[in-house]
Amino acid sequence: MAQVLTSYTRTLDVPWPDNFQSWLSVWEFINADVLRLLSTGCAIERNLYTELSGTVVLSFLAVAVGAAAVAVATRLVGDEARRAKIKDAGVTALLLLAFLIYAPISQKIFAVFPCVTFEDGSRVLRADYSIDCDADNRSAWVLFGVVCVVAFSVGIPACFFGLLYVRRDVVNPAPRKGETPQQTAMRRNADPRLTRFEFLFAAFECRYWWFECVELLRKVLLTGFIVFWEPGSVTQVAAGIFVCILAVVGTAFVSPYYNVSDDAVA
Repeated sequence: MAQVLTSYTRTLDVPWPDNFQSWLSVWEFINADVLRLLSTGCAIERNLYTELSGTVVLSFLAVAVGAAAVAVATRLVGDEARRAKIKDAGVTALLLLAFLIYAPISQKIFAVFPCVTFEDGSRVLRADYSIDCDADNRSAWVLFGVVCVVAFSVGIPACFFGLLYVRRDVVNPAPRKGETPQQTAMRRNADPRLTRFEFLFAAFECRYWWFECVELLRKVLLTGFIVFWEPGSVTQVAAGIFVCILAVVGTAFVSPYYNVSDDAVA
């Protein structure tokens, strides 16, 4: 939730209460800009294009390094049980990385598209006035943005769904006689075959194993898609409110969490 809110307040340009902004500042590390952390200085021109491309490159690099580390570790360990634990931990870490970067990188991706036109006819990127929308390389960056939408904004939820779908018989086991939905979910969560994917479904009832993908859709709608409207405009605010209301009503109607108190809070 904090990750969505910190991204949402950047996208929606309205006067937020000071107390609310102070609370959000505590959670800014969740959406940390990796390029700012690396401090490239004057070596690279800082704009939205370089931030997005740098984030994409570093994301793939992190995945490659993580996969290589897991591969090396499993080769060095002789015990089969320990190998399995290392693989589970490695896969979980990579999936968590994808989960954490999803909202902030989607926000940057969608910001590549909308431009604003001034009275003199010049067009600049709405998210970064230093970028000319009529530049010769504009088409290439738009194409790059489309590829990123497919790879990240669509690809990450699709990957999560696919990983769970092929294991749907295990993720959504048949309830035993006299077993409540909560007990079935607890039994499923204890299944060692699902350890590496547990964070994707552990909070939900078995029949709603896919609900985290819906939550990711809500994230991208609130942090990315609404950039196509004028920042702070009535239309943008209304679109954000509509998505929030739809999410609240949908969650209340479905009640996907296996913990009743979570359903009440959500």
